[in-house]
Amino acid sequence: MKLKSFSRRNFLRAGAVAGVGVVGLAALAGCGEEEAPATQATAAPAATKAAEPAATAMAEKPKPAQIELEWWHQALIQMDDALKLIVKDYMGLNPHVTLTLNQFPFADFAAKLLTSLAGGVAPDVNYVHPQFVVQMAANGVIEPLDEYMKADAGFARDDFHSGSLEAMSYKGKAYTVPMFHGPWLYIYYKPLLENAGLELPWDLHQKGEWTIDAYQNMIETLSTGEGDERVWGGTEVPAALKLQYLWIWGFGGKVWDNRGAFDDPNEFVANSPEGVAGMQWAVDHVQQDLVPSRSYSKTFQGGNQGLFVSGRIGIYQSHRSFTTRIPADTPAGVAPMFKMPNGDDQSRDAPEGIGMHSATPDKDAAWDLVSYVGMEGVNHVIAAGVTAPTRKSQMSGEVFRNSIVAWDNIEVHIAASKQLKEQFFQPVAYGEINKIFQANYDEAVLGRKTVQEFLDDVKVEADRLLHE
Repeated sequence: MKLKSFSRRNFLRAGAVAGVGVVGLAALAGCGEEEAPATQATAAPAATKAAEPAATAMAEKPKPAQIELEWWHQALIQMDDALKLIVKDYMGLNPHVTLTLNQFPFADFAAKLLTSLAGGVAPDVNYVHPQFVVQMAANGVIEPLDEYMKADAGFARDDFHSGSLEAMSYKGKAYTVPMFHGPWLYIYYKPLLENAGLELPWDLHQKGEWTIDAYQNMIETLSTGEGDERVWGGTEVPAALKLQYLWIWGFGGKVWDNRGAFDDPNEFVANSPEGVAGMQWAVDHVQQDLVPSRSYSKTFQGGNQGLFVSGRIGIYQSHRSFTTRIPADTPAGVAPMFKMPNGDDQSRDAPEGIGMHSATPDKDAAWDLVSYVGMEGVNHVIAAGVTAPTRKSQMSGEVFRNSIVAWDNIEVHIAASKQLKEQFFQPVAYGEINKIFQANYDEAVLGRKTVQEFLDDVKVEADRLLHE
């Protein structure tokens, strides 16, 4: 980062909404976890200098000092064009700002940020994921943003979806403005359900009958055939704890001893009878061949996505970025999260965002960029189909409506957003705990451990890590 003198932030907000053009973006192909090579983007050219005003008083008005800002973000193919458009728009609104975007693979991002303070090379603003927000905050790498949010009249904190800011919080302080919103969705292949005489999930949801029992009946009914003619009812719940927690909660259990508190937990408690029941449900789906095995999916062109488009998976679990990768002419439908055994339809989100690096020499300039990206720039990410709207007012907006493919249903996304009542907390040791969780989950799937043994073994290691 190379920041020069800066005369506060009053030059930015005027005309910001009117100045941001939404460019139509085609849905970009590729898996949601696919990463682009690490790149260093050349700063977009600043807007052409306007003609000098004729009035002498205007001509003599001091020009803002030139500023250089650096933004580090995850390298993700689906977002590349959107991020470049954000940079271009921001610099067009602020000709005195040179904004450089540098992108790095997700696998390297946390380590790079953690060493940025000691290394003397740091950005002004940076991408933040829920998986490492606590680690970044606890180590003083990123700044709390609450005071900036309060002081900024143009920042509509209450317009963000419930829990999205809290999910990126630690010890009562918010550290990130969301750039991604993706409640859990169930995308279904209509002909398979209709031919089996099954009622569509969205229709069931509207009647209050979309439950885990209805889903279970569907995937059992749809799982038919053998070999290359095999059709699977659904897809495996991803093994990561940040997804599996929904079933632990839904069966009445907890993961941490302080569920709902965005503070450090003391204990892993998912090995309760309720937690075991939730994990047994997920393991049974793999063992009973109701979902494609990971090894089979890898051999099929396009993996699970290819199997779904080919009509060989009945119901696909995912979120917004997956819906835009399914061809518009696919005979598909979509529904929100079903009700769990405890009667709750609590969904999940992963509101990745952008934060302010603590080493930036001008926090006002950095906040202006963070606020702009969260309030206006994110429209480009929505248009690209990478995220559902991060703010409630955007749900009915033209940008989102124009990004919805033919088979999709905006009402489902609205319903799914209302299901986000509580966020999952990822402590400092989450990354290591999750590796242990995944390894033990696989042992249970292979029948080498019971689900109780799997969760008991995770508890031993997780409790140790929580207290290190």
